[in-house]
Amino acid sequence: MNIGLPRMKQERGVPLWRAPFGYIMVRVSMVLAVVMVLALALTGCKDEASAPPPEFRNAPAPPIWELRSANGEHGGWLLGTIHSLPDGVEWRSKPVERAIEQAEGLVVEAKGITDKDRHAMIFAHMSVTPGLPPLNQRGDRGQIDAALAHQDMKAADFTATETWAAALMLSGAGGYGSSANGVDRALLETFAPVQTRELEGVEGQLRIFDELPENTQRELLDLAVKSALAGNSARKADAVAWYRGDMDGLAASLTRDLGSRPALRAALVTRRNQQWASTIEALLAEHDALLIAVGAAHMAGPGNLLAELETRGIAARRIR
Repeated sequence: MNIGLPRMKQERGVPLWRAPFGYIMVRVSMVLAVVMVLALALTGCKDEASAPPPEFRNAPAPPIWELRSANGEHGGWLLGTIHSLPDGVEWRSKPVERAIEQAEGLVVEAKGITDKDRHAMIFAHMSVTPGLPPLNQRGDRGQIDAALAHQDMKAADFTATETWAAALMLSGAGGYGSSANGVDRALLETFAPVQTRELEGVEGQLRIFDELPENTQRELLDLAVKSALAGNSARKADAVAWYRGDMDGLAASLTRDLGSRPALRAALVTRRNQQWASTIEALLAEHDALLIAVGAAHMAGPGNLLAELETRGIAARRIR
């Protein structure tokens, strides 16, 4: 399930910070992704337009809902995003196009995601603690060494890197698609900065990981290692499910990754959904025609964002 884990390979302009929220959220492997849509650097540029993979050539149907505030006076849209896609994918369905055209403002997990220097500074400041044990002493030594070998890394390279940060870096070892094609990035390029609000921000997202207890950070590392060793098949399946609007598929992926890791799920999904719902409630009480765009996995499974909004009297109707 891609909740937004970072991509380590940067030759195609991949921001390392984005991954556990878009990939830990539509795959702590879709949310967190944001995210998510977490970056150490952004280099290179997007490839020239090319044909998408066969799985992305039918009509797109990314998940989108129409929202109505509790007082009935204001409305908007909730768009489930994905933070990384292959080149050439046309994801703007007719409902999404209409929402973009009619929206008077945009709300994302974190805005300004192309500010690579600031991201690198924040990541470095939060992730470094000298004198830590080698990374392969913080979990299954054999699996960690195998995952690191795929990236020509060694466990000793991480003796000053906190476990959560190493997990984010490692989880980008495989990756599917490019964050240059991410939905959140495209939306931020469409709306003027003055029209855009954020639910967390880059520093806020990284702080969630930084404040995890060490044993929970090691669960994140274990998940990142298993994801790196498994290759791209699960991440590709998540992307295809998103493109088709298959929320059951995204829920199954989220359960596979986080179902046996309740502490991680609570930190990366459940509590964030609760906080976002409160913020969205306040925004909809005062503003009309907002397009709210967050990792699609946040709308899947138990404790999802839609359920949290419903408890606050906000109605959501899926647009097909």
